[in-house]
Amino acid sequence: MYLGILAEFGVEQEEEISLAKIEKKEIRLYFDPATQQSFKNSVRNNIDKMISQIESQSIYRAFQEELGEDENSSIFDTESFISFTEIVPNADKKEGIPNSTQHNIPAWTLFAIFFIILPLSINMVNEKNQGTFIRLRTQPIPYTTVLGGKAVVFLVVSLIQFVLMLLMGIYLFPLMGLPNWRLPGEFHYF
Repeated sequence: MYLGILAEFGVEQEEEISLAKIEKKEIRLYFDPATQQSFKNSVRNNIDKMISQIESQSIYRAFQEELGEDENSSIFDTESFISFTEIVPNADKKEGIPNSTQHNIPAWTLFAIFFIILPLSINMVNEKNQGTFIRLRTQPIPYTTVLGGKAVVFLVVSLIQFVLMLLMGIYLFPLMGLPNWRLPGEFHYF
Protein backbone atom coordinates (compact mmCIF):
# COMPACT_ATOMS: atom_id res chain seq x y z
CA MET A 1 0.00 0.00 0.00
CA TYR A 2 2.71 2.49 1.01
CA LEU A 3 4.81 1.56 -2.01
CA GLY A 4 1.88 2.25 -4.33
CA ILE A 5 1.36 5.73 -2.89
CA LEU A 6 5.07 6.54 -3.16
CA ALA A 7 5.21 5.21 -6.73
CA GLU A 8 2.34 7.54 -7.74
CA PHE A 9 4.44 10.51 -6.69
CA GLY A 10 7.46 9.24 -8.56
CA VAL A 11 9.43 8.25 -5.49
CA GLU A 12 11.30 5.03 -5.97
CA GLN A 13 11.72 2.91 -2.91
CA GLU A 14 15.14 1.30 -2.75
CA GLU A 15 14.55 -0.75 0.33
CA GLU A 16 11.50 -2.49 1.66
CA ILE A 17 9.51 -0.71 4.30
CA SER A 18 9.65 -2.78 7.44
CA LEU A 19 6.38 -2.93 9.29
CA ALA A 20 7.76 -5.09 12.07
CA LYS A 21 5.99 -4.74 15.36
CA ILE A 22 7.92 -2.55 17.77
CA GLU A 23 8.35 -4.03 21.20
CA LYS A 24 6.69 -2.03 23.99
CA LYS A 25 8.96 -0.36 26.49
CA GLU A 26 8.14 -0.19 30.17
CA ILE A 27 8.89 2.59 32.61
CA ARG A 28 8.79 1.52 36.23
CA LEU A 29 7.80 4.10 38.77
CA TYR A 30 8.43 3.49 42.45
CA PHE A 31 6.28 5.51 44.85
CA ASP A 32 6.07 5.59 48.61
CA PRO A 33 2.77 3.90 49.59
CA ALA A 34 1.77 7.06 51.48
CA THR A 35 2.12 9.23 48.35
CA GLN A 36 -1.10 10.93 47.31
CA GLN A 37 -2.78 9.79 44.11
CA SER A 38 -2.76 13.34 42.68
CA PHE A 39 1.06 13.46 42.93
CA LYS A 40 1.36 10.05 41.21
CA ASN A 41 -0.93 11.23 38.40
CA SER A 42 1.10 14.42 38.02
CA VAL A 43 4.35 12.46 37.65
CA ARG A 44 2.76 10.09 35.10
CA ASN A 45 1.34 13.00 33.09
CA ASN A 46 4.71 14.77 33.01
CA ILE A 47 6.47 11.60 31.85
CA ASP A 48 3.80 11.08 29.15
CA LYS A 49 4.31 14.66 27.99
CA MET A 50 8.11 14.21 27.76
CA ILE A 51 7.69 10.95 25.82
CA SER A 52 5.25 12.52 23.37
CA GLN A 53 7.67 15.43 22.79
CA ILE A 54 10.51 12.98 22.10
CA GLU A 55 8.29 10.99 19.73
CA SER A 56 7.25 14.16 17.89
CA GLN A 57 10.85 15.31 17.55
CA SER A 58 11.93 11.94 16.13
CA ILE A 59 9.03 11.99 13.63
CA TYR A 60 9.89 15.54 12.56
CA ARG A 61 13.56 14.61 12.23
CA ALA A 62 12.64 11.63 10.03
CA PHE A 63 10.51 13.90 7.80
CA GLN A 64 13.35 16.41 7.54
CA GLU A 65 15.80 13.69 6.50
CA GLU A 66 13.32 12.32 3.98
CA LEU A 67 12.68 15.77 2.51
CA GLY A 68 16.38 16.52 2.37
CA GLU A 69 16.20 19.49 4.72
CA ASP A 70 19.10 20.34 6.99
CA GLU A 71 18.62 19.84 10.73
CA ASN A 72 18.79 23.56 11.51
CA SER A 73 15.79 24.25 9.29
CA SER A 74 12.65 25.18 11.17
CA ILE A 75 10.15 23.64 8.79
CA PHE A 76 8.83 21.46 11.61
CA ASP A 77 8.83 23.58 14.71
CA THR A 78 8.50 21.43 17.83
CA GLU A 79 8.12 24.26 20.32
CA SER A 80 5.03 24.24 22.52
CA PHE A 81 2.13 26.45 21.51
CA ILE A 82 1.12 27.01 25.14
CA SER A 83 3.33 28.20 27.97
CA PHE A 84 2.48 28.47 31.64
CA THR A 85 3.31 31.36 33.91
CA GLU A 86 2.67 31.19 37.63
CA ILE A 87 1.24 34.39 39.06
CA VAL A 88 1.90 34.93 42.75
CA PRO A 89 0.54 37.75 44.90
CA ASN A 90 3.25 40.36 45.16
CA ALA A 91 3.92 43.90 46.15
CA ASP A 92 6.57 45.99 44.42
CA LYS A 93 7.66 43.01 42.28
CA LYS A 94 8.49 40.97 45.40
CA GLU A 95 6.78 37.70 46.18
CA GLY A 96 4.28 38.07 49.03
CA ILE A 97 5.48 35.50 51.55
CA PRO A 98 3.78 35.89 54.94
CA ASN A 99 5.98 36.58 57.94
CA SER A 100 5.72 34.55 61.16
CA THR A 101 3.05 36.80 62.68
CA GLN A 102 0.87 36.78 59.57
CA HIS A 103 1.11 33.02 59.56
CA ASN A 104 0.63 32.28 63.27
CA ILE A 105 -2.08 34.73 64.39
CA PRO A 106 -4.82 33.36 62.07
CA ALA A 107 -3.73 29.78 62.80
CA TRP A 108 -3.80 30.27 66.58
CA THR A 109 -7.13 32.09 66.34
CA LEU A 110 -8.79 29.21 64.52
CA PHE A 111 -7.14 26.73 66.85
CA ALA A 112 -8.49 28.59 69.91
CA ILE A 113 -12.00 28.84 68.44
CA PHE A 114 -11.92 25.12 67.68
CA PHE A 115 -11.16 24.38 71.33
CA ILE A 116 -14.08 26.58 72.39
CA ILE A 117 -16.53 24.85 70.03
CA LEU A 118 -15.33 21.37 71.09
CA PRO A 119 -16.69 21.64 74.68
CA LEU A 120 -20.03 22.87 73.30
CA SER A 121 -20.47 19.72 71.22
CA ILE A 122 -19.22 17.46 74.04
CA ASN A 123 -21.65 19.17 76.45
CA MET A 124 -24.57 18.49 74.08
CA VAL A 125 -23.63 14.79 73.85
CA ASN A 126 -23.33 14.59 77.65
CA GLU A 127 -26.77 16.19 78.05
CA LYS A 128 -28.29 13.41 75.94
CA ASN A 129 -26.46 10.66 77.83
CA GLN A 130 -27.32 12.02 81.30
CA GLY A 131 -30.97 12.76 80.57
CA THR A 132 -30.56 16.53 80.88
CA PHE A 133 -31.72 16.88 77.29
CA ILE A 134 -35.14 15.42 78.17
CA ARG A 135 -35.50 17.77 81.15
CA LEU A 136 -34.60 20.74 78.95
CA ARG A 137 -37.18 19.68 76.37
CA THR A 138 -39.93 19.63 79.04
CA GLN A 139 -39.38 23.32 79.84
CA PRO A 140 -42.09 25.69 78.55
CA ILE A 141 -39.58 27.41 76.21
CA PRO A 142 -38.55 26.27 72.73
CA TYR A 143 -35.37 24.21 72.50
CA THR A 144 -33.99 26.70 69.97
CA THR A 145 -33.90 29.28 72.77
CA VAL A 146 -31.81 26.94 74.94
CA LEU A 147 -29.53 26.08 72.02
CA GLY A 148 -29.32 29.73 70.99
CA GLY A 149 -28.32 30.72 74.53
CA LYS A 150 -25.45 28.22 74.48
CA ALA A 151 -24.37 29.30 71.01
CA VAL A 152 -24.40 33.01 71.91
CA VAL A 153 -22.20 32.42 74.97
CA PHE A 154 -19.68 30.39 72.95
CA LEU A 155 -19.79 32.95 70.12
CA VAL A 156 -19.03 35.80 72.51
CA VAL A 157 -16.13 33.86 74.06
CA SER A 158 -14.79 33.05 70.55
CA LEU A 159 -14.99 36.71 69.51
CA ILE A 160 -13.18 37.78 72.68
CA GLN A 161 -10.44 35.24 71.90
CA PHE A 162 -10.25 36.54 68.33
CA VAL A 163 -9.80 40.13 69.47
CA LEU A 164 -7.21 39.08 72.08
CA MET A 165 -5.21 37.22 69.43
CA LEU A 166 -5.23 40.28 67.16
CA LEU A 167 -4.14 42.49 70.05
CA MET A 168 -1.32 40.05 70.79
CA GLY A 169 -0.16 40.34 67.19
CA ILE A 170 -0.34 44.12 67.23
CA TYR A 171 1.16 44.93 70.64
CA LEU A 172 2.79 41.88 72.27
CA PHE A 173 4.66 40.38 69.31
CA PRO A 174 6.70 43.56 68.61
CA LEU A 175 7.78 43.57 72.28
CA MET A 176 9.12 40.02 71.78
CA GLY A 177 11.09 41.07 68.68
CA LEU A 178 8.63 39.62 66.15
CA PRO A 179 7.00 41.62 63.35
CA ASN A 180 3.68 43.21 64.30
CA TRP A 181 0.38 42.13 62.75
CA ARG A 182 -0.15 43.87 59.42
CA LEU A 183 -2.44 42.93 56.60
CA PRO A 184 -1.93 43.85 52.95
CA GLY A 185 -4.08 46.87 52.24
CA GLU A 186 -3.03 48.58 55.49
CA PHE A 187 -6.27 49.33 57.30
CA HIS A 188 -5.78 51.15 60.59
CA TYR A 189 -6.37 49.58 63.95
CA PHE A 190 -8.20 51.08 66.92
